Amino acid sequence: IQATRFFGGEFGADGELDEGESLPIGHTNIVFEDLKIEDTGLGIYIGTYSKNVDINRVHVDNSQRIAIYSEAGSHGVKIRNSIITNNNTREAVAIDSTYDSEISNTLFINNREGGINLYQNCGELKGQVCPVLRTTSSNNNRIINNTFVNTGVSGVNVASRQGRNHASGWCATLDGQRGKFTDTARDNVVSNNTFVCTEGTSLIVKNGPNTVSNNRIFARQRCVPFEISTGGLGAEASSLLDGIVFDSNLIDSARPPRLRNLSPNVSIQD
Repeated sequence: IQATRFFGGEFGADGELDEGESLPIGHTNIVFEDLKIEDTGLGIYIGTYSKNVDINRVHVDNSQRIAIYSEAGSHGVKIRNSIITNNNTREAVAIDSTYDSEISNTLFINNREGGINLYQNCGELKGQVCPVLRTTSSNNNRIINNTFVNTGVSGVNVASRQGRNHASGWCATLDGQRGKFTDTARDNVVSNNTFVCTEGTSLIVKNGPNTVSNNRIFARQRCVPFEISTGGLGAEASSLLDGIVFDSNLIDSARPPRLRNLSPNVSIQD
């Protein structure tokens, strides 16, 4: 299912909004309800600059790539009361440069490459396949009251592309230069979720400020309960990770968390 057309503004040849140019407007006020989508390449694709898209009581099973993809500039997206299972080669839900949105009361089971990733796409292949730079970040989103069981790489990954190495030089944000991309995902809330894992990492946060509170993490075997770090930037980060509140989370794990490059202003209180 795709919702992809543009209405309104246009981008210049450089893929950026010119001064005074109207923001493009995608599809608005769409409801996907009481659906089962299975055995597809991609379940639901929410096109760029869409607004007020409601996905309610939808079961997406066995997608080959992504179950639900929300593109750059989209906002007011709600995924609720749904089930996402057996996703294969990428994260189940991609929140790509999408803001002011919510994922709630949704069950994620056996998604091999992760549950939810929040990130700002760097605009790969500038001038070819994806010439449009992402001008919005994945900010002010709420991930609340969900359950993640055996989601492989991670349950929730905030700023999931932090420090990604673009050695081949195809990242538009880096203007085609080789290097590591700085991801942005701020002022998000991850709260009242349950994570159950035997591998990977339950919860990862690589940018701030963000709030993680009142979650329940049950990490068994090889699973790391949570990670707060600058990701692939490591010690190369220009500043320490700041403004993260990690509070009142129940952690049941034999393994310690992974913490790296944090400022004194990061508050971790289980």
